[in-house]
Amino acid sequence: MDIKTALRQLRSEKKEIQELKLLRESKVSMLTSGAMRYDKPKVKTSPEDMMLKLGSEIADLDREIEKHIRSLIAREKDCIAVINLIEKSDYRRLLYMRYIEDRPMTWEAISAELGYSESDIKRKHGQALDEARRFWKR
Repeated sequence: MDIKTALRQLRSEKKEIQELKLLRESKVSMLTSGAMRYDKPKVKTSPEDMMLKLGSEIADLDREIEKHIRSLIAREKDCIAVINLIEKSDYRRLLYMRYIEDRPMTWEAISAELGYSESDIKRKHGQALDEARRFWKR
């Protein structure tokens, strides 16, 4: 696996974790508000059964989120170590913004933050990846 693939996987995993967290939040909200869904077939189920089911789903989501986070942390450390070896600070910063931050940034946001056009950012991204490849040992 090359550095670009590793970084893309980090970005993808972060998005997956965010989606799981949003799903968890919605289930917690349903549990705490007592909201019931009426778009499914009606079944004789007590509110306590629904609460137990939601609680179980939340616990399952917690375990899945934790599993993703453990996996992410191990791979993120390797990528950060490589990024930190890059000499140019703009390249390091660009890769951090795109892949490492909690909510990876879009090209548009990165270009606004760094003060370059989007096309310049994409070109610099390629150059940053070329630099990172020099240090990636996989």
